[in-house]
Amino acid sequence: PTVTWNLQEWDPMGIMRELTKSKIVFTETLDDLERTTVTLDNFRLACNKGRGGVFFAIVRGKISESIAFDSHYGRAAIMFGLPFAYTLSNVLRARVEYGKVHLKIREQDYLSFDAVRQTSKCLANTLRSKMTDYSILILADARFNLNDKKSKLPSWILQFLPDHQLNLSTENATSIITNFLRHMGQPVAQGALRNILLTNDDLKFITGQSQTSATLKTKPDAAALSSATMPEGAVSSSSLPSVPEKVVSSV
Repeated sequence: PTVTWNLQEWDPMGIMRELTKSKIVFTETLDDLERTTVTLDNFRLACNKGRGGVFFAIVRGKISESIAFDSHYGRAAIMFGLPFAYTLSNVLRARVEYGKVHLKIREQDYLSFDAVRQTSKCLANTLRSKMTDYSILILADARFNLNDKKSKLPSWILQFLPDHQLNLSTENATSIITNFLRHMGQPVAQGALRNILLTNDDLKFITGQSQTSATLKTKPDAAALSSATMPEGAVSSSSLPSVPEKVVSSV
């Protein structure tokens, strides 16, 4: 319903005409899984062909709950409004009542937390690979600046929301997005990759250590323990440094 309302409001304003000049527009269809599946397939086809597309989906719908828009399928995600739950739902009323009675959680606090949690789930669908994926995340609602909403966002979003990236004008947001995409579109520095990726020798070493550990677990007698020696200077796989996650950005 929200998607339909937005499109109806934007069309007389000329927004949809401007949007379709550069991208194909797709919308999720409520209560019609087959039609939505066909629409999603056509969206992916448009992205694979280089034309690209804009997919309007509904929070708590089939698309936002189960479909990943990783890689070039989701270079930007925009959350319009705060996705509060339907407050007259019997299930929601029962949860709110339980929280008030047993956990001393106010109704408004629970509803705000649930809305922010749904927002995080939707935005996370655009970022799947730790090493190669990136996306622009836009929270298009001033209420996200309020402390009771912003404080409930997960740390992986908050770390990219400094004060200078809040309450942005359209011009400032466009400038930040342009610079970000230009930077991310550059070739990856191979020297930097060598510092964080495992080499073939590293993998062989880790595999060898794992096999040695498995042998020791299956034959824990003294003779086997005395014969299994670590090479000089070797370290166990658990002491190797972990691979850092790919840094992403949001505005």
